[in-house]
Amino acid sequence: MGRKLLLLICASIVAFAAAGYRFTPSLKRYLFADSWLGQYSVSADTPEEVPAYDEVGEVWQYSTHERGSTSFGERLAEAAEAQTGVTVGYDPSYAKISYPGGDVDQRTGVCTDVVIRAYRALGIDLQEKVHLDMKEHFAVYPKLWGLSQPDTNIDHRRVPNLMRYFSRHGSVLPLSEDPCAYRTGDIVTWDLGSGMTHIGIVARTTSDCRKSTPMILHNFGQGTKREDVLFNWRIIGHFRYEPPTPSGTTSDSPPSETSANRGKLQEPKLSKPLDTQSTPRPRR
Repeated sequence: MGRKLLLLICASIVAFAAAGYRFTPSLKRYLFADSWLGQYSVSADTPEEVPAYDEVGEVWQYSTHERGSTSFGERLAEAAEAQTGVTVGYDPSYAKISYPGGDVDQRTGVCTDVVIRAYRALGIDLQEKVHLDMKEHFAVYPKLWGLSQPDTNIDHRRVPNLMRYFSRHGSVLPLSEDPCAYRTGDIVTWDLGSGMTHIGIVARTTSDCRKSTPMILHNFGQGTKREDVLFNWRIIGHFRYEPPTPSGTTSDSPPSETSANRGKLQEPKLSKPLDTQSTPRPRR
C-alpha cells in the first residue's frame, strides 16, 4: 500500500510539472535595492510587477502592469511607508542637489521629502514638475522667500509651493474633521504656528475610519514615521494628486472631483519665511 501511494504521489508531481504548473503564493513580497531609498519591499503577484529601473537607472518606479484593485493612493502610501527605518533624521538646511531627480541623503530630509520620495518611487518627479510649473507661472506661487526666479534646489521642498502645485494640478478636497474624509494616499498639510507648515501622506489602513483615525506618514523631526497625528494641528490643505491619464482623468477620482476644485486654494498666511520647514518636536 505504501509503495503504491508513493508511486501515485510521484506520478502527480510529474504530471503537474509536465503541464507547466507551479505554486506561487498570492501577493508574495519582493525585496530589492534602490539607489536613493535603500531596501524597499512591495506586494506583487509576479516579479514582473515590482518596480524597475527607469531610463537613467537611478530611480525605481512602478511598472504600468495592473496590480489587481490596488489604487494609486495605496501604492503612494506604500512607497512612503517604505521610508520608515531608512530616513531616520531631519535636516532643514538648504542643499544644492541635481536636477531632475535630485535628492539629499536618504537618511535625512524634511517633511516634504517624504512626499517627494513617495511620488518619485512611482515614477513621478515633483522636483521637475514643480520647477516647470513655476517657470511658466512664477507669479501664482507664494512670495515668502524674496525670490525673483525658480530654484530647483529648494522650490519643491517647500510646503506652500507643493500646496500651490497640488491645487493647480490635483484635487483640492474639504478640510474636514471627519476621519472618513481622508483616503489612503491623500496629501494633508498643517499650520504649526509661528510661520511653520507641515505635510504628510495618509497611510494605508484596513481599520474602520469610524473607529480609528487614519495614520499619517511624515517626518516631524525624527525621520519618517507612521503616527496618529491627523488632527494634532490645524489642517490647511487636503489634496489628492495623481497625474492625469491620456483621457484627462485619474483612475481613482471622478473627473468632476479632479477638475472642479482645481486652483481653489487660499495662500497660507505664514508669519515668517523658511527655507524648508523647521519642524518642532511632536506635541502629544
